[in-house]
Amino acid sequence: MAQLRMVWKNKEPAPVQLKEGCTVIDRTTDRFTKEQLAEGWIHACEELNGGIWSKEQFYDTMWNDPRIPKDGIFFAVTPDGRIFSTATARVMPGHIGDLHMVGSASDIRGLGGGRAVCTAVVEYFKKHEITLAYLNTDDFRIPAIKIYLGLGYRPYLYEDDMPERWHKLMDILGIETLEAYDADLNDLVMFSHHFEDR
Repeated sequence: MAQLRMVWKNKEPAPVQLKEGCTVIDRTTDRFTKEQLAEGWIHACEELNGGIWSKEQFYDTMWNDPRIPKDGIFFAVTPDGRIFSTATARVMPGHIGDLHMVGSASDIRGLGGGRAVCTAVVEYFKKHEITLAYLNTDDFRIPAIKIYLGLGYRPYLYEDDMPERWHKLMDILGIETLEAYDADLNDLVMFSHHFEDR
């Protein structure tokens, strides 16, 4: 089954509130070494990656990826200096954004880090005049999907089973209506259990 895809078209994200003392930084910070950032990223993405990434894989796949700008990897940090969430702005051909590798450490929850780092990515896109971005996610990532919807991302219905899958998610999230995009990226409105052209 294909991953869900969501599209963002230059929408304003909802306001974000980090717990007091927490901060968001990008990888150009001098607060942490490259090795500390790698370790923090691996910890934040442990559930996402199945706990199997090494620092070398992080450097090869993330740090040295030419599609990821130097200031495009974001980290949420606790007041005592622990990295607990991360998200990445990747810039694809055609100046299209990709909200990439979003993760939060399972042992540090409820501080608003996931939303904060994702908001930092959207703000990066806006600052660099990227007006179209996407992300891939899975049906079971309910907390992440709530964050993405709050950022202005909307479902992209590129496979026949997508409407049914999104209807189930709408029921879980208690959402009555939701904008979505069809395979041609034309706006649609999703009503509880059917779609109609706008």
